Amino acid sequence: MTNPTSGAQESVPAMLLDLSDYEVAMILRQLGAPRLPGFVPEVIIDANAEAILQGVLLARGLAALTPEGTVAIEDGAMAIVGAGALFGAALSLTTANEQNQVGQHWFYIAPGLTVYHSAILPRVQRFQTVPDGLAMTVMLAQLMGIDPNATVKPASEGTTMPLSIWERITEQNRAGEQAALAQELASLDAPAEVTAAVTQPSRRMIVSMVYPRADGNVDADMLIVLATANGFWLVRVEGDTVEMTPANSRETLDALADLVTQRARAA
Repeated sequence: MTNPTSGAQESVPAMLLDLSDYEVAMILRQLGAPRLPGFVPEVIIDANAEAILQGVLLARGLAALTPEGTVAIEDGAMAIVGAGALFGAALSLTTANEQNQVGQHWFYIAPGLTVYHSAILPRVQRFQTVPDGLAMTVMLAQLMGIDPNATVKPASEGTTMPLSIWERITEQNRAGEQAALAQELASLDAPAEVTAAVTQPSRRMIVSMVYPRADGNVDADMLIVLATANGFWLVRVEGDTVEMTPANSRETLDALADLVTQRARAA
């Protein structure tokens, strides 16, 4: 997988930083940013909280006193959070475990810096610099449970369906109507392993590349990866049609690479 900013990252020091929601909100305020793609502050920082946070950041070595006696947040902490606030592109990965607990992962791609962000505990955010495109590929493979050396692949030519039907299936999934969903897929002659994967959140992973627009909104390109015992199914929206393609691990990683780089190639 090629990182669009990998050529400028050699000077960026490796950094892993765990911050409370309050600390992230404090840094965002210093940056003049209201939020991150993967984080919206839900805490209130009044004057008393600000004074406490300044002391915490000073004690952790994440801030220093200036000659004027004010508190300045350390450049590394500002940069690693700022990568999300000022991102040029971001990759979102949504997963679920066997208990249907959702995991949300973000990779912020900013000029000269890529940062991985996830919530590791309630009200605790982890930020980690990603040195290059290879490291990003390895992290994605681990998060998605993809063994790069596995060659197994579903024995199918693939299938398609109208986007309107896929959207109805998606709504049924959200409403917990798995039985109706399975019947819908069976009526479309979808492979049984596709039905099993679609109806089980732990087998369904959603990957999106998000691009900010000048008007404050975003554009997004999406790939859904369905994990089965015999490899993967890749789900893509092409106009008014949804295409489902069988893939092995390498083909899945290549599809992720294409998702990350397709707009960079088109620019």
